[in-house]
Amino acid sequence: MTVVKKLFALLLATAMTLTLFACVKTDEPTASSSELGGPKLYFLTDSGEGQMYYNVLELHPEAEFDGADKPMDEKYVGYLWRCQLTQDDFGEWTNGDAEEFLRGKTYRFEREYTEEQVAKFNELGLTVNKLHTLLNASFDIEDIMELTADRVKELFEKGEWDGV
Repeated sequence: MTVVKKLFALLLATAMTLTLFACVKTDEPTASSSELGGPKLYFLTDSGEGQMYYNVLELHPEAEFDGADKPMDEKYVGYLWRCQLTQDDFGEWTNGDAEEFLRGKTYRFEREYTEEQVAKFNELGLTVNKLHTLLNASFDIEDIMELTADRVKELFEKGEWDGV
């Protein structure tokens, strides 16, 4: 009977461990999420839960890397869409083709915001589109960092863009 109890206890412990691993929430990508050594492409993404985080792609240091000739990985697709390419444009590309193209387009992506700034954007209830609206309306980051959530709500309700 003790062998059966030990076996049951072992099975229970294994099941609990697997349950814990299944419930662990993965971290959102951050600006330092890769270590390849090439240029990094950043853009803010809405998580769908009212929070923004960085979507970061670090390119290889050179277009020549292991896997450059393999069919293109999905990780490049969002970045290529941001460059206004369609599936027809990059459908037959390899990883190397995608990296070579993106290396020349790094200027088209978001600048790197600090963790404090992204936290403030989230505190204000900004979506990526609302942030871009404020930036396009001549607000700079310092202006946005001084806003309150109520002021942001007021700006978007009234369509006020002059003055801070």
